[in-house]
Amino acid sequence: MTKASALIPAAGAGERLGKGINKAFVDVAGKPILAHTLSVFEACEAVGEIIIVTGEQDIEAAGELVGRFGFAKVKHVIAGGF
Repeated sequence: MTKASALIPAAGAGERLGKGINKAFVDVAGKPILAHTLSVFEACEAVGEIIIVTGEQDIEAAGELVGRFGFAKVKHVIAGGF
């Protein structure tokens, strides 16, 4: 079976949340929203690789999150948005 690539958009500024950080990094139930999202795709057998698309300023933070939670399917963290 051919595996799918999952593109995860994570470049939201989170202005409406009023937290002052990218909403992907806001904690919900003890872990960042992005970690909850990645967990679902990490567990999906149909997904072979995950690519996170985030703002240039959040590439390092996203990479650290991937390492901290051990998401093995994340192959790239790239800049997107404008």
